[in-house]
Amino acid sequence: MDFDKDFDVEKFDRYYSGEMTGDERLEMEKELSSDPLMRENYKTFIETMDALAHESLKKKIAANPEFRAAIQKGLQKQNDHSKFNKLALLGLLTLLVAGLSIFAYFLFFQPNLQSPDEQKIQQQEIATLSMDRDQRNTMVRYFIENAVLPDSRLRGMESETSRGEISVELAECRDLLLETHYKRAMDCIDDLATQNDESRWLFALALFGNNDLEEALERMEGIKSDRTSRFFSYANYFLDSIYTN
Repeated sequence: MDFDKDFDVEKFDRYYSGEMTGDERLEMEKELSSDPLMRENYKTFIETMDALAHESLKKKIAANPEFRAAIQKGLQKQNDHSKFNKLALLGLLTLLVAGLSIFAYFLFFQPNLQSPDEQKIQQQEIATLSMDRDQRNTMVRYFIENAVLPDSRLRGMESETSRGEISVELAECRDLLLETHYKRAMDCIDDLATQNDESRWLFALALFGNNDLEEALERMEGIKSDRTSRFFSYANYFLDSIYTN
């Protein structure tokens, strides 16, 4: 990392890890908002830390037989589903080729109504549909147990006292997820007074476990695109795990 010589690595790490007191955090945020160089250094620090976390997570997943078996089973279902669709599509095209020629003029000028992002989301949904509930439960449990930070490292609270209170509430929401009570977990997270990176990550996992695929994938994409979120690398790998095309 190429930081300014006056850059305090320990200070950035304490802020990133949520270990600062409320007053220290407020002072740090003031410095970040007023110092462009410090802000740029912190951005580089986050990218470096998240890259390291992403590599560590990949190694953990590679060493987990249960998770790899679930993914492999899902991929096999996806491949079988794709082969069947290709055969069915070929037969359908053979039957309809004469009729389609009548509408060739209109089809020639019809635009593609789906953007590349929409097509990608649709493909992700198809891949995810090939996983049954047990496989979704396996993925949710794995990413909760490997990605969620300890309660003592939560960020964004106004004081140490309120941070402790929120930690208890968030732990209850997390327990509901581990017990596969996804709707109750979403209600639990919605009731939190303060929303942060971890609550948004848990809510996206709850949506996925509850089979609310479109919204779950949309929220995961949002986390993945937010480089300041401590869970962006986990969202990236989660999407890679279900995106097979």
